[in-house]
Amino acid sequence: MGSQGGLSDPRPGESDNEGQAPDDANMGDEDDDVDEDEVIDVAEQIFVRIAEAILKHDLRSIRAVFQEAIFEAEIEGQVIELLSPMGLLEGIKVLGIEDLTEKEVTYLMRVLTKPELDGAIVMPEFLQIMENLGLYEEDGQRDESESNASPEQHN
Repeated sequence: MGSQGGLSDPRPGESDNEGQAPDDANMGDEDDDVDEDEVIDVAEQIFVRIAEAILKHDLRSIRAVFQEAIFEAEIEGQVIELLSPMGLLEGIKVLGIEDLTEKEVTYLMRVLTKPELDGAIVMPEFLQIMENLGLYEEDGQRDESESNASPEQHN
């Protein structure tokens, strides 16, 4: 009989847990509420694979792989190079990476695409990511050497 009173005590706690546990409701909707760390980790693994493939093919230009899908747009008074998402995926396939899962592609696009630019990828940002992995675009090296020229003059 005392156990009946004990059963009623945990129930309010259980209802509190239900209100605090939206994770259970989101488990079926994984795409809507995805762990951002996982998204970044998956995208980073793909960037590494792209870098390795570029090195393997002894390509000197990242831009050359994706050139056909690069276009320019004026954004806030500046001309910016953009890359279409399909062009990115086609370039990745040209590099021999043909086994990306739908989840990997979704995460990659979530990291790279800009909804405010109709889903386009900002090419300088993509090049910066690749530079962080040790792949330097010739144009990027020239820009860096120009920006580094001022500090060298002060030495």
